[in-house]
Amino acid sequence: DLSPNLTFFDEIHPTQADLPASPHRLHFPGLNPGSTSAGGNAFNRVIMSQQEGKSYTPVSLAVDAVLVITFFAIIYTLVAPHVPSHNQVWITVWGGLTASCMSAVFWLCIQMFRVVLKAQRAKR
Repeated sequence: DLSPNLTFFDEIHPTQADLPASPHRLHFPGLNPGSTSAGGNAFNRVIMSQQEGKSYTPVSLAVDAVLVITFFAIIYTLVAPHVPSHNQVWITVWGGLTASCMSAVFWLCIQMFRVVLKAQRAKR
């Protein structure tokens, strides 16, 4: 039963005032509702200061392109024979679309690997 002054949304999504006080709750100035801290964008400044170094170069872009194109070619040769069609046009289309999606995920994995590697090196 919902109380008459609460909506379904209020029952599922409590406000900050409804949450129990905890010493483990994080406080980000300018992001928490009701924050009156003078450093309104302090959290954004911290994030931006961590991104000052250039994360890509022409060489890294070329390496990424070679890796992704090679991955695309390998995946295409693996998936094209499994397209359920005898028409070469549809085999090319669906094999290419499948390889494109998988290559995009591979590119994201490369980028995440670089970010993690950079963070681990900076930690040392």
